[in-house]
Amino acid sequence: MLSKLKDRYVNRTKIIASLGPASRKKEVVDQMMLHGVDVFRMNFSHGNHDDHRLSIKLVRDAEKRFNTIAALMGDVQGPKIRVGAGLQLEVAPGEDVLITNQSNFDAISGEGKSLWVDYDPVVKEVKKGDKVLIDDGIIEMVVSDVYESYFVCKVINGGLIKERKGVNLPNTKLSISSITEKDVNDIIFCLNNDVDLIALSFVRTVNDVKQARDIMIKNKKFVPLVAKIEMVEAVKNIDDIIDAADAIIVARGDLGVEFGLNEVTLVQKMVVEKSRLAGKPVIVATQMLESMIKSLKPTRAEVSDITNAILDGVDGLMVTGETAAGDNPVEVIKVLRSVISTVENSELYKTQYKYYAYPQTSDVTESIALAAAEISRKLGTKYIVNFTETGASSRQIAKFRPSSIIISLSPEVSTVRRLKHVWGVVPSIVRDASSTDEMLDIAQEVVKSYINKGDSIVVTSGVPVGVSGSTNMLKVIEFE
Repeated sequence: MLSKLKDRYVNRTKIIASLGPASRKKEVVDQMMLHGVDVFRMNFSHGNHDDHRLSIKLVRDAEKRFNTIAALMGDVQGPKIRVGAGLQLEVAPGEDVLITNQSNFDAISGEGKSLWVDYDPVVKEVKKGDKVLIDDGIIEMVVSDVYESYFVCKVINGGLIKERKGVNLPNTKLSISSITEKDVNDIIFCLNNDVDLIALSFVRTVNDVKQARDIMIKNKKFVPLVAKIEMVEAVKNIDDIIDAADAIIVARGDLGVEFGLNEVTLVQKMVVEKSRLAGKPVIVATQMLESMIKSLKPTRAEVSDITNAILDGVDGLMVTGETAAGDNPVEVIKVLRSVISTVENSELYKTQYKYYAYPQTSDVTESIALAAAEISRKLGTKYIVNFTETGASSRQIAKFRPSSIIISLSPEVSTVRRLKHVWGVVPSIVRDASSTDEMLDIAQEVVKSYINKGDSIVVTSGVPVGVSGSTNMLKVIEFE
């Protein structure tokens, strides 16, 4: 599993790739895995459970063929509001459009240009002056009047409104639950099929994360939760959401619609910085290599976008439509990995965290993690070898962005997979150690093929051996 340490450069920044009609094939999954995908994403907004079972089988079979480990992420749909079915409406700037829910539509449909959305309380919750954005913000309207059964909007930017297009209400406080009945069924599917990470769409408050955890408690199965930040309300509650979630995705599609193009990059950088300082893995997603859906080469702007995200210290970069529905899914992964390798080998990147102001801490595990990062940097060690039961100590070390690769060793396959999205971590399965001496022997066995005479490694673990949450030991081993 660790052969890539010797064979090729190991990315600190991880690659998350979406599976879909273009990539849900054995030969494509195989090539994507071989070229560096760490996490395969299943988008529950599309396909059915049979499609996702096939994705799971393809990834798990590829793991066995290549003697490696990959993670699976289930990305649940969340409460997306959409234009009603059977509608198509051309609107122009300055026109009035009447909007209601489905039950009231017949009463207003003869009163001029009108449409309905699939969110029943919409009329009660919008207020005068609220923005209404349709089809990723292409259509922009402002609420001018609100009546008992409908509201009137003035068109700012016009165009063709098609059925089932997404509707954003960035200024409106919505009562809709972030976990729908479909999401509950999809979360339970993920829990029952050993999916490693679950991403929650359209999270607004910490209660959305707690609601998903309650589903896990009820089903007595637990998977790390990834909160997708894509709404104004989520950004307002970002500190609490970061604290509650296990990881964060900056989902720039709807986030860009809600905030506008001028602000979305600033929001991205803020969320990345807060997540990184809190020690929570953070992933940037949406339109990373959008042009490669059709083209074999990226644009300069896309490469610049990826470069800046890497320099900001993200844990991972996620491609969505590029690999799920694009013409060149494998080429997308090759390009992404090439850019990551180039940036991470640059002097700018290598000095990025040299003067990072580490916080003081009284937590033993965090203190050991900080010490491991600093000692490895000062000694110039190639590897930090971390024994972990749950993966928590590996994430703590990654928080401090050491110059060394973090080799995370665990006898638990679920722990190893759940570390695949964490910056700088190369996780691997090892036998269970019964003593500290055996654990140190395992550390040396693992790295002996990848180091030279005179090299040293930093080893961290817990004593007593095998007890979760007990990381309290650090040792430097020199190879003579």
